[in-house]
Amino acid sequence: NYGLDLQGGVHFLMEVDLEAAVSGQLNDSRATMRTILREERIRYRPPIELEDNRIAIRFTDAQSRSQANTLIREQFPEFELRTDQVGNDYVLYYSMAEASQLQLQEYAIQQNLTTLRARVNELGVKEPKIQQMGPNRILIELPGVQDTTRAKDLISAIATLQFHLVDDGTAPDGTTLEYEFEGQVYDPGAPSHEDLL
Repeated sequence: NYGLDLQGGVHFLMEVDLEAAVSGQLNDSRATMRTILREERIRYRPPIELEDNRIAIRFTDAQSRSQANTLIREQFPEFELRTDQVGNDYVLYYSMAEASQLQLQEYAIQQNLTTLRARVNELGVKEPKIQQMGPNRILIELPGVQDTTRAKDLISAIATLQFHLVDDGTAPDGTTLEYEFEGQVYDPGAPSHEDLL
């Protein structure tokens, strides 16, 4: 088998978007913090903001801020904390430590390597080269591949799974709720969810 120089093929150099990964992690953490404050009935000034790669939570008094910080730190001990008073607001700022960001970057690289290897296997390429280059890049070489558009589309397809908190109250009359469950549509009026397991 010959390499790209003799056999032809495709060469990609991809970069992991660390800023997007950090922003996504902070956004998830912000939602969890909001849940913690609501469950513990600690009053804060909504919304909990994401600004300059940090989470900002505002309170009307120092005692509420202190109670909130104690609860949040139990779940997020790795976050860096800064407190401030802005006008009449007592503010908590949480940001990811550099070590946590590097750990997130390494995790993102490993996840992308695994995903890319699985996708390249679909192309049936013999002896592909998929490896990390530097702290945040991935090199992909596909010898013998002639359909570069298909290879690019397959490799660059974005797959994102997101979870969102939804209201668990009762839906208004006339609302139809459908849940896809192993390829089947689940109707709340049909057999129970447990029956489908």
